Amino acid sequence: MKSKNIEYDKRNENKLMAEKRTSIHGQWSSRWAFILAATGSAVGLGNIWRFPYLTGENGGGVFVMVYLVCVFMVGIPILMAEVMLGRRGRQSPINTMKALAADEKKVRAGR
Repeated sequence: MKSKNIEYDKRNENKLMAEKRTSIHGQWSSRWAFILAATGSAVGLGNIWRFPYLTGENGGGVFVMVYLVCVFMVGIPILMAEVMLGRRGRQSPINTMKALAADEKKVRAGR
């Protein structure tokens, strides 16, 4: 009988936790803003696919290869650094940089 009570309490606890959850992510200000963002994304993706195809067709395949190598050598580390800063700061980009600068001043003052 005791195990049933524990199981029942856990189900109620899960229900309460689900009801209390609120999203930390923002919401679109309007439906129109979402439509514009989705359209911009689709157009941008179309250009990403079209550019290498056209340059390859016109003899620019080597350029595309060099471009992709540069994207992976430069772009991926920058993306990873940006994600790490966002996780570290848990604030807006400007406030995160202010907090990191303050932390750096504390570290340098301790030397």
